[in-house]
Amino acid sequence: MNFKFFLPIAALGIFGACASHEGINEKDGTFELTTDKGIVSVTPLSDDIFRITTRPADAELTYRPSQSAILSPSDTKIKASSDKEDYTLAGVTTTIKVDRQTGRVSFLDKEGKLLLSETEGVDNSGDVKRVTFDGTAPGELYGAGERGHSLRLNGDSLVMYNRQNYGYTAGDPRISQMGITAPYFASDKGYGVLFDDYNEALLVLGDTISYTSDTPAPLSYYFINGNHSLEGTTEGYTLLTGRQDLPPFWSLGYITSKYGYHNQREALGAIDSQKTRGYPVD
Repeated sequence: MNFKFFLPIAALGIFGACASHEGINEKDGTFELTTDKGIVSVTPLSDDIFRITTRPADAELTYRPSQSAILSPSDTKIKASSDKEDYTLAGVTTTIKVDRQTGRVSFLDKEGKLLLSETEGVDNSGDVKRVTFDGTAPGELYGAGERGHSLRLNGDSLVMYNRQNYGYTAGDPRISQMGITAPYFASDKGYGVLFDDYNEALLVLGDTISYTSDTPAPLSYYFINGNHSLEGTTEGYTLLTGRQDLPPFWSLGYITSKYGYHNQREALGAIDSQKTRGYPVD
């Protein structure tokens, strides 16, 4: 049996507090899909951004407010349907398919082309939480925060735990952990994934893309459809997590930095050398 319905997320009053059919339950802007693996929850935050998580059917899990996202669900039209194999949530730019047996989630663009698919999906059943995706054809991968590391991340394993390291050289494995880590990766195929987590974790970007965290709370992630461009993916990421105001123009200029000065003469000498070379310092 097939069914279809159109539901503006913000218009719950039309359908009452809850709309359900054939294993799909929609309440408070979230679709809960009953699979053999557990309950897969899909929350559309915009036409391009979706929050995904899974909980075992017999588990009572409490989700904490996001530490990463500031975006609230918007008025997004979703066309929901089901058949013997899949649940389908079709939006304006993104179609999400959920396997009724395995709970595996797949993301397709508006032309129906596969962007990314889970392998085992979100596992919140144990003490260690894990998310896995098929990484055999993910495109060129970037992101994971500001590190002294390579720009392209395909094949890398990256620790999500900030630690400053000094005295490193090129090729030193400590470089990959130095700086500011972020549980996020983006593909030049035009999509990104932000893991809603702030605990120590490991991100592996191999043939299987996996994110493993020691968080005691249930784990979820956000899928961002950048509509075939990294620019669109970055725009969606900043919409989701917040955009910082630009500094005033007068604050922009040449910046020099040194670990330290031993005395006043050395500090003044640094300024004198800048003036001698014609840098506009005062």
